[in-house]
Amino acid sequence: MRPTQAILSLLLLLMAGSCESGANSEEGAQPPPSGKELYNDRGAAACVLCHAADGRGTLLGVDLRDKGAHWDEQKLKAYIADPEAYAANNAHIEHVRMPQPPSMSDRDRATLARYTLGLMKTRHP
Repeated sequence: MRPTQAILSLLLLLMAGSCESGANSEEGAQPPPSGKELYNDRGAAACVLCHAADGRGTLLGVDLRDKGAHWDEQKLKAYIADPEAYAANNAHIEHVRMPQPPSMSDRDRATLARYTLGLMKTRHP
């Protein structure tokens, strides 16, 4: 594992541990998080750290804009669930390494995938 990957993985673990653990029994059930919340705030906070709020990318993550042609919801859900396994079987991203996101439900992965696809369909200015 490269030092950058190790640092990103450590950041993901730290962020996952500091996220809310769900609904408080006194407050009742909370609504499911939106895609934007998952991308920016919750267990998938690494999305915004590496890809920026608008998807333009940072030094740590690729620019997501204009990438929508290569992806659909199912592919992106599979990539979010296990980036390393997905990349190993897909030549167009085999050189891109994304750290393993914190565990999330299939519903949250689908919500995050739909939100991220919206960013991927954004055109460069």
